Amino acid sequence: PGCSRLRRGRTEPCTEVSDEPLEQRCLRYMQEFNQILPVIPPQLPERPSEEEVSQEILLMQKVTKLKQRYGHEVHQRAMELAKGEMPAASSEVELAEGLRERLVARKVLPSDSQVVGSVGAVSKAATLTGTAQEEPAPARSALDSLLGRIVRKICCS
Repeated sequence: PGCSRLRRGRTEPCTEVSDEPLEQRCLRYMQEFNQILPVIPPQLPERPSEEEVSQEILLMQKVTKLKQRYGHEVHQRAMELAKGEMPAASSEVELAEGLRERLVARKVLPSDSQVVGSVGAVSKAATLTGTAQEEPAPARSALDSLLGRIVRKICCS
């Protein structure tokens, strides 16, 4: 899990062939992404059980398959909306906010990132993304840190 780009052998892209516009595919992608990941990630103990680890791995596999199914272009657009790098249409704002909340909770995005809802706010988003720096994370267990890096790698690559 998390190494979707580094697999050996033949990898066939699983991207859905659709004649829908990018915005519609992005809406469905964000809906499914928000259904897969809970808003608040579970707090894992210092030594999690095999079941807890396998649950987290299963979530990351689902996210990876979702990304492969919709393709890089849709994933990139969804991440740009969640980061506030692009203005979101009114129908996309709520889903992008949900995606942003999930990524902030997992420390993939900085907590001061905002979804931009109108074209006039693009300059504000550009300054936010240009000056936003990730705050140092509080002391966490090694597994939490590892899972955070895996999620960041999957979501932002």
